Amino acid sequence: MTEKLRKFVILLQSALIYNFKIWIGVAIIIVVALCVWLFTREADVGTQQAADEIVTLSNNIRRYYQNRPDFWGLSTNTVIKNKLYPQKMLQKEQLIGFFGNQILVGNGENAEVLMPGARGFDIIYKGLNKKQCEELASHKFDEKFWFGVT
Repeated sequence: MTEKLRKFVILLQSALIYNFKIWIGVAIIIVVALCVWLFTREADVGTQQAADEIVTLSNNIRRYYQNRPDFWGLSTNTVIKNKLYPQKMLQKEQLIGFFGNQILVGNGENAEVLMPGARGFDIIYKGLNKKQCEELASHKFDEKFWFGVT
């Protein structure tokens, strides 16, 4: 009987050691996977909130100019004067976006006043960092936004 008991104990020990190695391996894999996930996941930089600002601002501008043949005269000052911006954007007589940077409206990077015949306008976010710029530039706006349907 003692021989059978001794063989059983040896078998049990080897099984426990083998299972312990498996559990240690699984634990190591889980820890590595968590570390990879934590360090490679995309941090939310607020892209959706900034995109919502763009959509609201754009829709307000389009609605204001809907009965006109073009966007003649549109500028940041026009947006501020006619209160075409989302309410929380105006700070110290400037349009300030979700990221805390200045927003300009007009033509080109300097947001020049739009001239007669202008069929489109630019919304410029000044001073974005690389991550914010990449996220906002690659944001998927819906078709209604691109076609100007409000």
